Amino acid sequence: MSIIFYMVFVFSVFVCDCTRFRRHRQRSMESEEEGELVTNHHPRTTPPCNTLCEAQWKHDFHVTFHRHYETEFFDVPLDNIILANLSTLSSFCSLTEQKYACLERECLITKHDWTPEKHICIDELEKFRENIHCLSKTRQSVHTHCQSVCLKLESLSVLSQIEINYLIRMKMQQTAKDEYIEQNKACHFIACHQMCHKRIISRLCSHGEIQDAREMIRDYYDSYLRKDLAELENSQHGELFSSFCRRVTLEENENAFISNMTNHNNQVLESIRREIKFMTLRDLLQ
Repeated sequence: MSIIFYMVFVFSVFVCDCTRFRRHRQRSMESEEEGELVTNHHPRTTPPCNTLCEAQWKHDFHVTFHRHYETEFFDVPLDNIILANLSTLSSFCSLTEQKYACLERECLITKHDWTPEKHICIDELEKFRENIHCLSKTRQSVHTHCQSVCLKLESLSVLSQIEINYLIRMKMQQTAKDEYIEQNKACHFIACHQMCHKRIISRLCSHGEIQDAREMIRDYYDSYLRKDLAELENSQHGELFSSFCRRVTLEENENAFISNMTNHNNQVLESIRREIKFMTLRDLLQ
């Protein structure tokens, strides 16, 4: 069916400042370039082609899963739709493949930025399929025990005195400071869920499943962090990716902008490990 059919349906999506809730923060789904489109000095009333494809995807998602993508699908931790079983994973990825086919066929867009759904359904689908048996065993614990632990540990994201001094010395505007703090919180939350999910895999999955599943989870969250870093660097604000964020992102230097942060980061990571370790096997099997 032609995406033109959905123009009326998606008009409200285009004109509002829609955000997609992720458990660690909110982020606009629209780029700054698409935020204000004009034709002959008058506001453009027809959404751009890629917005139509996105809206079609979200509409089909709602029809298929009876959930609203904007508010009821989570990237961190991995959503139950991804973890539950091969059937729901396949259904989600079928919709996602249709979205990217729409972007290429209708919009002639062949280069795509990293997104969680692209990582899962386009780049790494075979790995997710191969590991779904293990992942399905971890679903309940990830969304109960891991979520509880990672929310409890939110206080660990409070800035160190070294970082506070850095922000003062750099004379950052308040909006930049807020972004630094929010990104730092996000990195703590993501790192906690990665460590927790990997531990649950080690406890609940069979010996032959553990290594591949743990590597797959690591790659997903590392790619997520790299996307955040790339967005900041593309806007010339790489300094807002905190020392801890760099510590938990593979091949990044935690002292790139702020020196002498290794001990602090070690202490934070040890606190996360210790809290996760206290989750007993009995807890995980409840």
